[in-house]
Amino acid sequence: MEALKLAWISEQPYTGYIDPNYPNQRIDLAWQIGLGTYHHNWAKVIENPKILDEYDAAIFVIPKSNPQVIPYIIELINKTSCTMILMQEGPCWYWQEWNAFNQVQYYGLLKAVDGMLVHGDSDKRYYEGIAGRKCYVLPTMYNQDYCATIRLKTREEGTIIVGGNAGTWYSGEASACTIRDNPHINKILFPTMGRKKDNEDILMSVLTDKEVEYLPYLNWTEFMQQLARAKYAVHLMPAAAAGTFQLHCAILGIPCIGNYLTDTQRILFPDLCCEVTDVSKAKELLTKLTSDKDFYNMVVDKATTNRALFSHKVRIPEILKILQEIITQ
Repeated sequence: MEALKLAWISEQPYTGYIDPNYPNQRIDLAWQIGLGTYHHNWAKVIENPKILDEYDAAIFVIPKSNPQVIPYIIELINKTSCTMILMQEGPCWYWQEWNAFNQVQYYGLLKAVDGMLVHGDSDKRYYEGIAGRKCYVLPTMYNQDYCATIRLKTREEGTIIVGGNAGTWYSGEASACTIRDNPHINKILFPTMGRKKDNEDILMSVLTDKEVEYLPYLNWTEFMQQLARAKYAVHLMPAAAAGTFQLHCAILGIPCIGNYLTDTQRILFPDLCCEVTDVSKAKELLTKLTSDKDFYNMVVDKATTNRALFSHKVRIPEILKILQEIITQ
């Protein structure tokens, strides 16, 4: 099969290819590295739609906070010979937070695009039901060659990490309450995300009754280095989305309790899946992890084996076949 020439369009300001050794290998950049896409900013594409004519296909995301670009995208689809593929951005329901007019535009876009990529199986069922068209999963993946170069921190006994902050987006409060009564946990790590609340450390100290440490905002490599300190993880995030946190835990051999709707959770940690509102079940799973060494090792062994399914080397050939199918349909 002849190599595809692919573009990626988002609100990010840079132009060009991503260096495979770039330290901030968050999931959107991991996709771009793996597929070898050339990135364009939306403003540049809207200003000059002809720049897409040289590509076989363009994968694009709509900024969650800027649905005003949708009319330009629909116009662009009618102007360019490039196959235009919409990529899900965040949870499948994020478009429902826009005003009614923008939702009407988005619904029309679902019908107009040449193809659609989603994060996981639950998203596939959602979008196929709404749009009445076939959708394809663009799985979470990682650059295994780059991961092998990272120098990691030492694992700390009795340390757990929560995958998100407080609030409805991450439901960090539910994850925190999972940990409170467990005598084997003495320190809890939290990331610092854009939605972090003021004085959140006080809230989490009260909910957990344990030592709380907030990591500063870190790039992907720095976060992986800090993540390696944890022996356990919990992430009761309601939005299934891309499930990158679970994959990162599997890469490092850290068992993670989390949302059964997330593909990475279900495939990498099948014995640690629960509904995000079932805090009682999550507490039971954490108790078993911290008190049953054989169970802990079994969970880690499964994740260590199955994480290979998400490597660039496995996933990229599969995705290229999907893109070829969309282009030729």
